[in-house]
Amino acid sequence: MAIQLIVASQEPRFHDFVREQLARTPNAEIVSTHEDMGPNLSVRVAHDLSVYPQAAILMDISSDP
Repeated sequence: MAIQLIVASQEPRFHDFVREQLARTPNAEIVSTHEDMGPNLSVRVAHDLSVYPQAAILMDISSDP
């Protein structure tokens, strides 16, 4: 089974870092990304989970880039 990730972060470097790391991991893919960490993020992530129920969420909650 492939590793599926939903990535949420305001920081583009975080997205780049995750992509670089997954490039080294066979059968891993980012299925959705979110750069807007606004108040409706939970709704968007819940929608992604309904489409990709086996996905894990990688969320950057730091406020200091």
